[in-house]
Amino acid sequence: MSLAKLQARCNAEKIMDVIKIDPHATPKYISKATGIEHQVVRDTLKELTNDIFERDADAFIVLRDRYLYEIEKDKQDCQRRFDACTNPTQGSRWIEEKRKLRDSQIRLLGLDAPSRQQIDIGVTVTKQHRDEIFKAAQMDIVDGEIVIPEIEFNEVESEEIVEEV
Repeated sequence: MSLAKLQARCNAEKIMDVIKIDPHATPKYISKATGIEHQVVRDTLKELTNDIFERDADAFIVLRDRYLYEIEKDKQDCQRRFDACTNPTQGSRWIEEKRKLRDSQIRLLGLDAPSRQQIDIGVTVTKQHRDEIFKAAQMDIVDGEIVIPEIEFNEVESEEIVEEV
């Protein structure tokens, strides 16, 4: 094993030790606690994130929640600083910063899809069908699973397969 790989592995172990103690530790805090350069900590955290995602999706969700927690703390800090502004024009920076943080949150949650696509499968769903399905979902819950009765749909010929909403 090369010296660089050995050093990277040692850094990763130090960083993981700090994260085990404080899962919400920021890269800046980890850098101070371990004595590793801030950029190296950020790069190592990114590599660890990718490794975790490849190995275990549940652990990735925990890591994503950690980042969402950091973003939420930063948003609260922006709001606190905005509230402390006495002149309305001074607060615009904090509003913009909070908007950027909200956009980061949306991206992490995967809510930034450009458009929703609706697929036409050649079936017409009426209000009556929707009502029947809704009532069935409310009434027929068996062992925690929703049981939906089969409903006959009227087939419609359609040339259009995908339609953007």
